[in-house]
Amino acid sequence: MRKTSKFLLIPVLLASLLLLATPTLADPAATITPNTGLMPVTPGGTPSGVAVQGWLEQTPAVGTSYTVDWAGLNASTTYMLVIIADAQTVTLGSTTAQITAKSIDMYSHEAPYQKVGSGVIVAAADMSGGNPQGGGQQGGPPAEARGMWVSTNAIEWNIEPSEMDSTGKPKSFKMTISGPSGVAGFFKWYWPKALMDKMGITANNLAGYIDNDQVSMNTTTYADGSALITFTLTYSQHVIKTGKALPLSLATSKKRVKKNTKVKLFGWYSNSKSVSSRSAKVVSIFRKLKGQKKYTLIGKAKTGAKGFFTKRIPVKKTASFIAKALKGKKVISSPVKTVSVK
Repeated sequence: MRKTSKFLLIPVLLASLLLLATPTLADPAATITPNTGLMPVTPGGTPSGVAVQGWLEQTPAVGTSYTVDWAGLNASTTYMLVIIADAQTVTLGSTTAQITAKSIDMYSHEAPYQKVGSGVIVAAADMSGGNPQGGGQQGGPPAEARGMWVSTNAIEWNIEPSEMDSTGKPKSFKMTISGPSGVAGFFKWYWPKALMDKMGITANNLAGYIDNDQVSMNTTTYADGSALITFTLTYSQHVIKTGKALPLSLATSKKRVKKNTKVKLFGWYSNSKSVSSRSAKVVSIFRKLKGQKKYTLIGKAKTGAKGFFTKRIPVKKTASFIAKALKGKKVISSPVKTVSVK
């Protein structure tokens, strides 16, 4: 079932808290500190079962630190937080939640996007669900997702149905996001340890994807075993996914170019279980030009300390690329990526 954040399709947004709750959820209350210079905001398009409270700063002050405190939450409910802001910390109690975040540039919803300042808006939504293995219905997040949160400066977002394996266990989580074309964006996704354990993922092989391409990112691990991944992007509309890393990934900086344009190929590979113990590995890059039947080795790349590699290739003719590497005695391959020439 598609969960759509209709209440976020408004001119100004900063932070929102989504509550995966029971239909009988009472409206919780939120307070913000500091509230000097803020005026109340009442978003339109709020779906039923969603409590929304928001503030807009009359004079833009990007980087202002805010604390949002929620009270009156349901102790037996699974929570998922979505923060349209630069989140610093999110602390979830049995009946309370606290978000600390910094304000960011905000834009109008309608294109052409107009810069409108900075502010804070928070919401508690009834998004009852859960997959059959997690005690819910309709393919929503399982109970182990309690406390998951996302931080971004995207103008709009939709939570997409989870990808499931044959047993009904989630393999990944997805969102569609959009923002002002050409504007630099950021995305943070926090994973509780219980959810990673359920899905057979560790902090070492938790990965972020943009439009189904695994991307370079930073991973922060915490003492309780949870993890936060952070990556950047340039806006139009993108599908963001988090899940288990591919054994060997490959992506291209551009999918369509003018003749003789250099394209960056990038990916991730490591046959080590520990990030700290990874040494450089060699990845072979193969190319097949349009009209050819076989791939030809055109270069090699070495991985960095975290397993990422890059290689710049001039593209003169539409071509497909694939990366290969040794994992033990076995040769593994990346997905095939194609770059077309205009």
